[in-house]
Amino acid sequence: MREKKRLQLSDETIIGKGLARTCYQHPGDASICIKVDHFEARDHTDTWREVAYYRRIAFLKRHFSYRVIPRFYGVVETSVGRGAMFELIRDVDSGAIAKTLDHVPRDFLVQHYDQITQGVESLIAGLFHDGILVRDLHPGNIVLQKRADNDLRMVVIDGIGHTEFIPLVDCFKCLARRKLRRYLKKPKFETVQRFLEDLKNDGIVCDERGAR
Repeated sequence: MREKKRLQLSDETIIGKGLARTCYQHPGDASICIKVDHFEARDHTDTWREVAYYRRIAFLKRHFSYRVIPRFYGVVETSVGRGAMFELIRDVDSGAIAKTLDHVPRDFLVQHYDQITQGVESLIAGLFHDGILVRDLHPGNIVLQKRADNDLRMVVIDGIGHTEFIPLVDCFKCLARRKLRRYLKKPKFETVQRFLEDLKNDGIVCDERGAR
């Protein structure tokens, strides 16, 4: 049997690198990123939990909108290990890779504070609407996509899914929403709230300085 050709990935295509995995731009398609774990414990890594979750929701939620999470395009063998392919969120006008909230210039965030707040609220509303669960929601997991007419869209790119052994929450939106509601009350979510509060305070300071 002929061995499948592996997709060649190089350091030049690295988008981001963490302790557990590296994210590459697909060498043949700039609209796709590939997440590759540093270790091969496939059943116990964030990437393969995400893959399992995406496959379940694709089967159970046939009219899913993908408004607040990237699309999943399958699994691929690469020169650095097996990877999972996801939609690479880019700004519409410039085509630049959308930045996570913690990497967007502070001046831009303060200037567009109301839009940022509305974007986060829309993101959370989208999670509830589609019954999507996230394990970790913080500024480093949310990208800000700039679209036409100064429209801003928030998308969760990491920490998608859950660790439930029996995934009943994927079958019933009411259970998923109840779990998400409980999650949003936990300290983990406070990082997003504090982030927004800091932006608001920065804006107040800027206004006070401008008024002098």
